[in-house]
Amino acid sequence: MKRTGITINAYGFIQVGASGIEIGDTLEQNEMLLLALQQGESKEHPLLGIGISDMVNDDNMLDWQWRIVEGLAIDGIKVKELAINNNTINITGGYES
Repeated sequence: MKRTGITINAYGFIQVGASGIEIGDTLEQNEMLLLALQQGESKEHPLLGIGISDMVNDDNMLDWQWRIVEGLAIDGIKVKELAINNNTINITGGYES
C-alpha cells in the first residue's frame, strides 16, 4: 500500500465525487485496514494484518503496541508515536521515503 490512491469512506466503499473516483491521501485508511485485517486474509500479502479484533479482553497493551508497530512496518509505515487508551488508538507516523 502507498500513501496516495483510491480513497474509501468509513464504511469501506470507494468514494465517488462529481468527477469520478476520488484519489487522495490513503495513510489513515491503510492504517485502519491493516489494524482490522487478520494475518493470512490477504492472499497476495499473507503477513499483512494486525487483527485488532483479537485485542478485546486482552490486558497486555505492551504486546499490542509491539504488534501494531511491527504490523504497520511490514507495509512501510514508520510509527513515531502510538497511544492506546479508552477504546482509542492514536498513531502518528507515515510511510518511509
